[in-house]
Amino acid sequence: HPPYPYWTAVGVTWLDGVDFEIQLIARNP
Repeated sequence: HPPYPYWTAVGVTWLDGVDFEIQLIARNP
């Protein structure tokens, strides 16, 4: 098994959190 799943899951979680924060910033300038 290549070591993809772990850091891919971490990256997806991190990107999802960043996207959420960007939405908050966009709504509350």
